Formats: sequence, structure tokens, C-alpha cells
Amino acid sequence: MNTYSGFRVTLACVLLIGTVACSGETTTPTATTPSTLPVAVVSPIGTQTATAGVAYAFDPTRNNTTFSDPRNTGLTYAVTFSPVLSGLSATAGQIAGVPLVPGTITVTITASDISGRSAAHTFAIEVQRALPIVMTSANAPQAATVGQLFTYDATRNGATFVSGSGAALTYTVSFAPSANGLAAAQGRISGVPTQTSVITATIVATDASSNVASNTFPIVMFGSDLVAPVLPTTSYVYSELPAHYRLPGGPGGMVLATDNTPAGNMITDAGATLGRVLFYDRRMSANDQVSCASCHRQEFAFGDTARLSRGFAGGFTGRHSM
Repeated sequence: MNTYSGFRVTLACVLLIGTVACSGETTTPTATTPSTLPVAVVSPIGTQTATAGVAYAFDPTRNNTTFSDPRNTGLTYAVTFSPVLSGLSATAGQIAGVPLVPGTITVTITASDISGRSAAHTFAIEVQRALPIVMTSANAPQAATVGQLFTYDATRNGATFVSGSGAALTYTVSFAPSANGLAAAQGRISGVPTQTSVITATIVATDASSNVASNTFPIVMFGSDLVAPVLPTTSYVYSELPAHYRLPGGPGGMVLATDNTPAGNMITDAGATLGRVLFYDRRMSANDQVSCASCHRQEFAFGDTARLSRGFAGGFTGRHSM
């Protein structure tokens, strides 16, 4: 309000489009500067997928394009997960880890600029169930010796089982009827057998989706005093039968005429030589104490001088060895 020539004059302000004018005075709108703009989500993230037990990695900043950075000073990121124990973690906005179980993981990423302005965005990671575990190659029977260290990897460096989804596997091993000095950790068996026996080992593979596969195989504990059987370099000759076997006029006719050897399993020198070696091997008994030759003694025409032969446990059998 101004005073002129004794009169009081009021200057009226007229609101114009985009301008406030006061009797001959004009003003322009204040321009919005980057320093006044907020950090904002400019590219929302859709639902992501992962597999339980399989390594997962994702960049929710998408190379710094998820959020705006009006001041162009760079953003810092913080990431949280629900549930917290999801198997995932984040560093500088980069997510990595192995999802623990199938289900939904809720992820919240927060971007902040140098002035403290921030924005948050939430999305989901759907963790799918892994495909079944497949046994690709069964374990063969194993041999151990009483009193000596035995070690064996029943996973065979991960070749026994394979996950259809590539999920990580965990292993347990059980023994029946007893462990007999053995133990196992993550599928690797070790220990010192305490007595001769045959035990059954069962390895079980499990993944994060509770898929399970198993394989059972025997472990034979041999006596410590056994001598390893050795095959001769050249097989003995067994296929050529003695001359009297081939005579046509023997008592009852020719011996060969009564040969009932199966045509698909003929006697060979190599097979007969192996049989000869095993005939003297005490591993053929339940407790490594007796062999065939223990009763069928070569010096007595492969017979036994005792009326009743002794068995592997030291007791008498019910018959005389032929």
C-alpha cells in the first residue's frame, strides 16, 4: 500500500497463467533442479525364479537402471530378504547364494543417493523344487582287511548320484548289521575293521527339495593273515582231457559221452585255472578260516582223513569230505 497526493492507493495483484503480476511487475516460475528431485523406481523388477539347492545370482540394480539418480552422484544399495534365512545374501546390491528350500523369497532393495534421499522396491523370487536325484552308477562290492585302515568315497567324487536340476547333494551312510569299526562323513567311509565279517553299507543322497536316492553295497572284511591269491602268468591246461576219458571202450562207455557241460559255459583253461587258485583261497569261507583245500586235501586225493570234516567255525560237519 502506497500513499500518493494524500490518497491511499492499493495495488491489486492479478493472477495470470503461470505468472503473478502486480501492477506492472511480472515473475517467472522457479525451474525444478536435479537437487530437488527424489530418487525413484524407474524400472520395476518382475518375479524372478530360482531352484532350491542350486547356486543363484541376480543383479536387482540391473546395472544401475532400476532407480533414478537425479543428482548423478551414484547410488548405494541395501538388500533385505524374507525369510531372513533364505540362503541368499547381497553385496553392493548383487544377490548371490543357494536357496535353501522351495517357496517364495521376498526381496526389498533400497537405493540411496549422497544427500540421503532414497527409494525402495520389493519383488519376489520363486524358488522351485529341484528335479529328482538319479543314481547314475552303483558302488561295487569293497574289500577291507581286519586291523588295517580302510577308506572309500561312496560318492565317487559325485559320480554315484546326480541331481536332475544340478542341486547340491548331502550324504549319509549307514551300516548293517554293525559298523565293525567304520564310520562315515558326507559319504566318505573310513576306519579300521575289528573282525572278519560282511557288512552292508547304504549311502543316501538328499537335496534341498527333500528328494532322496540310495545305493547299497557290501564291504567284506578279510582276515589280516590272508595271502592275496595270484594267478599264474600262463593258464594251466585243462581243456585237453586225459586219454582214458576219450577211450570208447571204457566201463560204462566213453566218459565224454556223459559230459553235461552247458554249451554256453564251456570249460576253458583260464576259467579252470582261476578255479584252482580259488580252491586254495580261505576268502571263500564266511570267516576266512578255511578253504576248499582245508578238507579236500590234495595229498589224500582231495579227500579228508577225518570221518567228519570240520567247518569254518571249528565244529564238525555232518559228513566226510569226498
